[in-house]
Amino acid sequence: MRLDASSWLNHLDGARTLTLAGGAEGVHQVRVALRRLRVWLAFKGHRSLQEELRWLCGCLALLRDLDVFGEALTPQALAELRPEAVARAVEALGSERWVSLRDRLNSVRPPRRSQAKRALPRLERKLDELRASRPRSDGEALHRMRRALRRVRYAREWLGLDTADLAQEQERLGAVCDLLALQAFARWHQAAVPPQLDDAIARGFELLSPHGNHAP
Repeated sequence: MRLDASSWLNHLDGARTLTLAGGAEGVHQVRVALRRLRVWLAFKGHRSLQEELRWLCGCLALLRDLDVFGEALTPQALAELRPEAVARAVEALGSERWVSLRDRLNSVRPPRRSQAKRALPRLERKLDELRASRPRSDGEALHRMRRALRRVRYAREWLGLDTADLAQEQERLGAVCDLLALQAFARWHQAAVPPQLDDAIARGFELLSPHGNHAP
């Protein structure tokens, strides 16, 4: 049995159309589809094609950041950055490189379920290693763990396995990572970082620590 990706390829096409029409949700959905497809490709390797998906995801990153974190900027800064971000995304999604990428995705022979089942334990071991080695208050390590957790979840979903055990952990990780991303975005663009944000990040790390208080 092979793992068919036609539904996510269709999702990618629809999200691309929405993005080109100016829909903010389209940018997010393109990136979701690309990340899921990268896991699908990884079951058989396809490293160069995975890198192409990474490239496209990167081309949309600034536009997505502005959609999510734009309120941290002054209206003038946002007005200056957004045309560049839109142009970068539209150029990538309308390029020959995109056409070649999309054609290559169509030509990929789906991985066998058995290949995905063999790959899953490796992804789970990597996640466990990151859980065990993450230093307290290390934002980069936290982002790596979030990515590893997402890969495990997507791999399980490709196999039709339950992911409920990952949901609570992903929610906690995601909340802190989003705060860290907002902090980095604001500092990079020289926007004011309110003290409440630093306090919230410190509290988030405390809750994520092995001895943290997980009460609301």
